[in-house]
Amino acid sequence: MGKCLTIVKVVGVGSLGICAANYLYSAKLLIPRLLGIEDLGSKRSRSQITGMIMKARTIFWGLGSVATYLFYEAFKCSSAAGKHPYLIYSAIAAPLGLLFNYYWVYDSEAKLLDSCDESDFVYKTVSKPEKTQKPAEEKSSLDDSVYSDLGNAPELQTDAKPTAEQNVKVQNVKVPRVRLSKDQTKTELQNLKIGYLYSGVIIAVGFLISSIGFSGDKY
Repeated sequence: MGKCLTIVKVVGVGSLGICAANYLYSAKLLIPRLLGIEDLGSKRSRSQITGMIMKARTIFWGLGSVATYLFYEAFKCSSAAGKHPYLIYSAIAAPLGLLFNYYWVYDSEAKLLDSCDESDFVYKTVSKPEKTQKPAEEKSSLDDSVYSDLGNAPELQTDAKPTAEQNVKVQNVKVPRVRLSKDQTKTELQNLKIGYLYSGVIIAVGFLISSIGFSGDKY
């Protein structure tokens, strides 16, 4: 069990390290390079932006989940003497990074991904009202007359004025995709740079805590 726990902790520490390194690398090197490109609207630039965001998401969601699960399992399976607090602190590093991403990074990522999509058109659902003729209603002459003999029922009359009613028709409409301008793209990249930097710092703190704690376990 001791050797298995050691392997679990090593993989957890390594996963946090890779997550932190990827965010910091993107913030310090990749995004500044993109900001230096003159034609951010070119197909190549859009592909680079999309690739960077998708790579960051894949690494974070994949390895962050692995690290959280492994540190939790290490804490749960350890003996009473081995349930060190650093395992809990390390386990919550990725969820804290996820929380920060959701509030401060996701919006910029979504805008950039939508603007950098290869398709020049997008389908939108719209509601279109349609007027249809309502069938004529049958009207009795009793409505406007007074009869002394109720035994003689008058014939029904047809209202000559049909009324119109509205039905809502939902349909998909193909419209041109609205892309971000160069200045807007740079603004979102700047926001992404700051967000990735802070995300990397949050996870790096977890990596540092887990590394120190693991070293304390061994030595």
